[in-house]
Amino acid sequence: MIMKFKKSRLFFIIGLIIALVIAAAIAVIIGITKYTLLNIPVFGVQCCFAILSFVIIMLIVCSYANKKAYDQHNDLLKILDNECDPEKFLSLYKDVVNNNSNSFTAMVSRCNYAAGYFGNGEFDEAIKIYNTIDIKPSNPQNQSVIILKEYNLTLIYLFKNELDKAKKHYEELKKIGDEFDKDIPFYENYVGMSKLLTNRIRVFEGDYKGAKEYFKNQQEECPDNFQKVLNKYYLYEIYSKEGKENKVNETLKFIADNGNNLYVAKKAKELLKNKI
Repeated sequence: MIMKFKKSRLFFIIGLIIALVIAAAIAVIIGITKYTLLNIPVFGVQCCFAILSFVIIMLIVCSYANKKAYDQHNDLLKILDNECDPEKFLSLYKDVVNNNSNSFTAMVSRCNYAAGYFGNGEFDEAIKIYNTIDIKPSNPQNQSVIILKEYNLTLIYLFKNELDKAKKHYEELKKIGDEFDKDIPFYENYVGMSKLLTNRIRVFEGDYKGAKEYFKNQQEECPDNFQKVLNKYYLYEIYSKEGKENKVNETLKFIADNGNNLYVAKKAKELLKNKI
């Protein structure tokens, strides 16, 4: 927090100095006379231009700072999504996660941070972070954060084999999602999340056939490695319940080879090791 405060103050000071310089230069161009064409003192003109310049410069600075912040978040998320390295992600993301605000970006950063613990198999720590997000679904942004939170909590409780708790969070997700504006782009994300959770729960209830086809299709369509590995893990669970040993070994090998340091990859490596 201290470093961020210093950077913000530095931007403020630089912006003020530049604004004053620009204002003074414009005043000189207009002419160093006692009054301008409108009979306003030159000092008054300088003040007006200083305020206007300061506002413009600060808007530019804030826009640049926000872009850098978003870029930083996205670059770090690649460590989790593409490299499948939750430990590295957590060690770096802890410096950018915002635990002291209920702004949209702060809550999303906490969701992302919790996802790192989920990927690392530290489910209780992830739950603790998700539970710090306590907001009302008063607007689409808040609704999308709640949906993301409930989606991940449902997945976590399924990993913990706590089906009743998972269903509870799934119902919360559905309740918010069914009221979501279908014209907002995030609605498609909600539909995808809902379908995935529906099929995960079907596995726990013994309905393997439909869920198996769904996760096979998802495997081909999924854009990032993290989700691909998770989809394979869900297939592994199905094949295990069906007793298909060849498919079990095939999926475990994929998870071990592509999951890097994910919890499920470590688990797959251990299971394969025990089969030798």
